[in-house]
Amino acid sequence: MPNLPPDAPTITATLKSHTSTLPKPNHWSVDAVLKDLPNPPASSTSSPVPFLHYVERLKLEKREGWRRFGISSGESIADHMYRMSIITMMAPSNISSRLDVPRCTRMALIHDMAEGLVGDLTPVDGVPKHEKNRREGATMDWIADGLLGKYNGGVNGRELREAWQEYEDGTTEESKFVHDVDKSS
Repeated sequence: MPNLPPDAPTITATLKSHTSTLPKPNHWSVDAVLKDLPNPPASSTSSPVPFLHYVERLKLEKREGWRRFGISSGESIADHMYRMSIITMMAPSNISSRLDVPRCTRMALIHDMAEGLVGDLTPVDGVPKHEKNRREGATMDWIADGLLGKYNGGVNGRELREAWQEYEDGTTEESKFVHDVDKSS
């Protein structure tokens, strides 16, 4: 999240609980969230349209850091991923010459895709990191297999899942760069 203006309220004065509009089942699973979600995307079709409707959710779901400060018009998850992808494309030549920039851009566009069902969980939400990772992995599996598994022979779904996993692992130069971009944006 970018620096806030000097007159922004302090976090201690305005800290709010997680404000996502996503369902919050007691025992989180992709199926439990989808069951309570109005108009969930259809799974197991050969059409990419349900996936595109899912991606639309990322435009509607706001990032929590902004909302906790009472800024209702802050960036959405999609806004954040888009800005990150532009930043990767604008990398100076001393960095871009050492990286596969299109791969970085793809990773930036995918890295928070699971938040369309998981939400933008932050450390103050009280969800342990391993549980957050489990939820995001399960959501990416559902995207790859359930939403895109029958589209184009499942190729697009596998590629999305692989790019997300590369980001999560953080072991390639490209994923390290995208992590740095994420921390700064």
